[in-house]
Amino acid sequence: MKKYFLKILFFLGIVLLFITKVYAFELKYSDWSDIYPDGVDEILIEREDRFRWFKESEYDVEYLKKEDIGDKLYDENDIQYYESEESETMPEEYSERVINTRLKAVFYKQTDVKGLKIVSSPDVEISEIIIKNNLDNITECVSEKSYLSDNVTDVYYPVDDDTSCYFDKKKVLLNLNITIYLKTNSTEEIPLSIKLVAEDGNVIFKKDLNISGNKVISTKGQYFDDCTIHHIKYYSYIDKLYRTYRIKKEYEEGYFSNLDGYIKDEESIKTFYRYIINDYIILDEDNNLVTNEDYCTKEFCRLVYIVNEPQEEIIENPKTYDDIWNYIFLFIVSVTIIIVKICHTIKKSNIVESI
Repeated sequence: MKKYFLKILFFLGIVLLFITKVYAFELKYSDWSDIYPDGVDEILIEREDRFRWFKESEYDVEYLKKEDIGDKLYDENDIQYYESEESETMPEEYSERVINTRLKAVFYKQTDVKGLKIVSSPDVEISEIIIKNNLDNITECVSEKSYLSDNVTDVYYPVDDDTSCYFDKKKVLLNLNITIYLKTNSTEEIPLSIKLVAEDGNVIFKKDLNISGNKVISTKGQYFDDCTIHHIKYYSYIDKLYRTYRIKKEYEEGYFSNLDGYIKDEESIKTFYRYIINDYIILDEDNNLVTNEDYCTKEFCRLVYIVNEPQEEIIENPKTYDDIWNYIFLFIVSVTIIIVKICHTIKKSNIVESI
C-alpha cells in the first residue's frame, strides 16, 4: 500500500512540475522613476544609478605665446611660429621670443628737407624763425607754436624740446635762407644746434654754434653739415605660438547608465527606481528573490503573495482569464513544493526502517 501511494505521489509531482515548467514565471516591473516608491517593500525595489552624458567641442581657438594664454587650454605639440616685420622700435622681451637686430644704412638727399628743429638750453629764448626760398623768397614753416611765425621779433620765449616747424612739402637744402631771432641773459656762450630733418624725423643736415646776448642768426643751407647717411638699427622677432582653445560641454538630454560616444559627468549621479508589480514573487530560503524557475526544482523555494495597500476610489474589473491562471499557477507551485517535501520525508523514513 505504501509503495502504491509513493508511486501516485511521484507521478503527480512529475505532472505538476511539467505544468509549472510550461507556465514560466516572469517578473513584471513598473516604469523607471527618479522618485523613491514609498510604501513598496524593499525587496521589490530595483535601483539603477544614472548620469548626465556630454560631448566636448572646442571654441575660441587661436595661436598665442605663453604669456598670453591665461586660463585657456593649450596643446604643447601644436605650435606655429610668427615672424614680425622689421621696425626701428625695440620689441618687448618674452620668455620664448627671439629678437634679431641689424644695422641698415639709410641715405637721404638734399631734396628731402621737411622741417627745422632748434635744440639748446632753456636759458636761450627765441622770438621768430623766418625761412625763405631764394628762388621766390617765400617759404612757410608751420609750427604748433604760433609765435615762431607771427612776424613779432621783440617778444621771446624759452627754447624747449618742441621748438620746431615743418614745411608743407619737401624743400631743397641749397635754396634755403634761414633767419632766427635769439637771445640769452647768460654772459657765457651757450651751445645751440639748428637741425634740418627728413619726413621720418631723422636729422639730415645740421649747424652747431654758440650764442650769447641778443643774436640774429642768418645762414644759408649750403653752410650746414651733411648728415644724409644714417645707420639705423632695425629689429625683428620670432614668437613661438601654441594652439589654445576653450572646451564647451554639449549635454545629451536625460540620464543614462551608459551612452556610447559620450563622456560621463560623474557629479551628476541620480538614482532611478522601479519595482515588481507581479501579484506574487518566489523567494529562496535566504529570502532572496528567485527569477529562474529552474532553481526551485533543486532548492527550497516559497511563494509570497504581494499585498498591495488599499487605494481609494478604485473600481476593479472582474479577474481576466490570465489573472485566474496566475492563481492556478500559485496553487500548483505550492502543491509541488509540498509533494517534494513529503517524498523526501518518506524516503528518509524508509532508509531508517531498512536499517
